[in-house]
Amino acid sequence: MDILSVLVQIICAPSILILIMVLSKFRYSRQTTIIATALMTVFLIAVDFCVVFFGDHLVESYPLLDFIYRISNILVAAIIAAFLTRQQADQMLFIVLSVCVSTYIVDTIALTIRTWIGLYPLELAFELLLYPLMILLIIRIRRPFLEVIEYMKGNIWPLFFAPALLLACFLLQISIPKRLVDAPENIPVALMLCGVTITVYVLFYYLFRAMHTKSALEHYAVSMKLSAYSLESKNNLAAQNEKKISLFRHDLRHITRMMAACLDNGDISSARELLSTIDKNIGAWGASAIQSFTTHRLLNATLCHYIDLAKESKIDISVRMSRMDGVVVDMNELAVVLANALENAIEACKRLPDGAPRAIRMDGRLRGKQYFLELVNTCDGEISFHPDTGIPVSHEDGHGAGSQSIAYFAEKYNAVLQYQLKNNWFHLRLLI
Repeated sequence: MDILSVLVQIICAPSILILIMVLSKFRYSRQTTIIATALMTVFLIAVDFCVVFFGDHLVESYPLLDFIYRISNILVAAIIAAFLTRQQADQMLFIVLSVCVSTYIVDTIALTIRTWIGLYPLELAFELLLYPLMILLIIRIRRPFLEVIEYMKGNIWPLFFAPALLLACFLLQISIPKRLVDAPENIPVALMLCGVTITVYVLFYYLFRAMHTKSALEHYAVSMKLSAYSLESKNNLAAQNEKKISLFRHDLRHITRMMAACLDNGDISSARELLSTIDKNIGAWGASAIQSFTTHRLLNATLCHYIDLAKESKIDISVRMSRMDGVVVDMNELAVVLANALENAIEACKRLPDGAPRAIRMDGRLRGKQYFLELVNTCDGEISFHPDTGIPVSHEDGHGAGSQSIAYFAEKYNAVLQYQLKNNWFHLRLLI
């Protein structure tokens, strides 16, 4: 065995496990998983070396042995994945088969290059180049791949047959009746199989990605309608209170004159009745009048409602919003986004210990044709973000839906959404 073969064994054996780990959720800690993967990789390299040194002539003489050996490698990879990852069985098998299919594509491309050029070292050199490139590509597509896997949770068994059949075609093509290296006339068919496989996976991704996006947006739309209905009810209540306040202001002038007359005549009981009437009217309002921040009434009602909630919790809050002329979004949906953001900010402030500063600052202004909204609030600093989306991650049941709703809004309107934690101040920025 020459030095290039040794290098290929060193990089090819761990590539399969690395790809499986990249596309999986770890069962154990990162350190434990890395150590276990390294040990399993050493074991696989040792087995490959033994096969090459002591059994290569048998594999060349009996292609069926090559087929069995490749199947055994797939089974070993599946067992290792089951031990180190925490995916469901159908998801784990789909990942393992997909990774094995991708490695056979790399092997076929490298063998094709060798056959065209006629130099064995070039095949090994291209494999050394293609495997790292494939790992980088898988890392790039990890997030959409896992999104599709999660979306198909519990229903992936029908999809499982696609990589299984493609893998069977690859194994038969490169092992039986002759190994592909001994039958170069079969390379065009093998390349067509590579193209079909890549096409199938691309179609799978776009199909299920579209289904996932449609489902998420439908859920988001329903949530928006329910939330908008709730906010509209609060808006109507606030409008009624505002009307009562307007009427009361009109009557207050007459009431004060009547009270002055009662006091001048020494009629204390009548003056007290007037005071009691004023107190009952104030208590019946239930909410403050709507302050005008924007030209949209529901937005104003939403902001006033959460400003009142913040003040009740002794949170220092200030809101500045400029006009939103030219901003092309559904204002009812934006009102729900503001409600979710302010509710999260108030909850974060409530979790702070007594005596800690509690503050919320909201600033919205036009930037050219776009609208920039920033919400800043104090927090305890114990916030983690999703490594791929950057959205805050909640570890409590029933929490996190507000952040998801904001993310769906940003996706729907192609807005830029950014979260940041700095010196125990949590920043939410939205550019619409």
